[in-house]
Amino acid sequence: MNSKNYVLLLCLILFFVSVTGCSTINGNGPDNTPTPLVKTYPNWQQVSSDIQPNSRHQYGLAYDCHRNVIVMYGGRGWISGSLEIYNDTWEYSQEEGWTKIETMHNPLNRDAPAMIYDQMRKKIVMFGGSVLNQGEDSFYDSDETWEYNGIDWMKIETSQKPPKRSYHCMAYNSTTHQTIIFSGISSDGQGGGDLLNDTWIYDGKNWSEIFTKSKPSFRFRAEMAYDSKRNVVVLYGGDWGGGSTPDDICWEFDGEDWIQIETEHKPGPRSRFGFAFHEGIGRAVFFGGDERGGRRQDTWEYDGRDWTRIPTEIKPGRRTTVMVYNSAQQECFLFSGWDDNLNGYNDQWIYKYFEE
Repeated sequence: MNSKNYVLLLCLILFFVSVTGCSTINGNGPDNTPTPLVKTYPNWQQVSSDIQPNSRHQYGLAYDCHRNVIVMYGGRGWISGSLEIYNDTWEYSQEEGWTKIETMHNPLNRDAPAMIYDQMRKKIVMFGGSVLNQGEDSFYDSDETWEYNGIDWMKIETSQKPPKRSYHCMAYNSTTHQTIIFSGISSDGQGGGDLLNDTWIYDGKNWSEIFTKSKPSFRFRAEMAYDSKRNVVVLYGGDWGGGSTPDDICWEFDGEDWIQIETEHKPGPRSRFGFAFHEGIGRAVFFGGDERGGRRQDTWEYDGRDWTRIPTEIKPGRRTTVMVYNSAQQECFLFSGWDDNLNGYNDQWIYKYFEE
């Protein structure tokens, strides 16, 4: 290869790395290149921080792989017996722990939004949520799109957008660089609402609805994760309302259609669980959640063929939590949640494969 062709090849490689963001099949990003993960034994570990946000649940959580920080926004919690709906922004790093971020602009106080990190554009994207009416003890569902660049929040106006909703699920496809939204509940603010089962895609400029031949039924409080190894979005569980038993069906979205997946084993009926794709091991990780009658503390992994229950020595022991994958540390991270009596936790845990 002559010198001109070599330089051209090098430029193409550098361009590809610069535009493809952080996600690869093995989870390494352009700025974080950990040594290959050696699978030993999986377990949960509590990690400390000098500063802790108030306990909460139904918050937005996403991992910014370029800055290697986990970003949290909003949620609901109880302080001295009073319900609090937050509009604060926090960042967590292994080195610094939690840091509260002061921004010039903020979305209004809300819980049950959905958040992802857009690796191509290096921005957090948040949609919807149940917004507190200022000065009133009532809520309304939002149809707003907000983006956070690590410095400030900005409301994004688009010509099309999904209907207002909360308790929906969202995932980022690092191959197509698109954000996918599915399901949720669209509340009228008067104690009622309609369950949704529509699919929308956001390209950073506009939203567009995707009409598929098949799709999961109406639901809310389900969870989704993008499997970068197989290039599919995995959906599991969710509630139908009215005190019914949560769903226990797994679906996959390939960008064009939803496909119901039959497996020999599965976690069972569940909603409001932690769910994230662990790129280091090439499997989706599932933790806990609500089952009719109480919380669960089990850990499962899904490889696209079947679910495997993972016995761990330690369990975080909580419900209604949110989980993300940290590609730099090759670990799943969850924060807070409640117990069966609605007592809040304000600690954080990691799930990873530890060396013996």
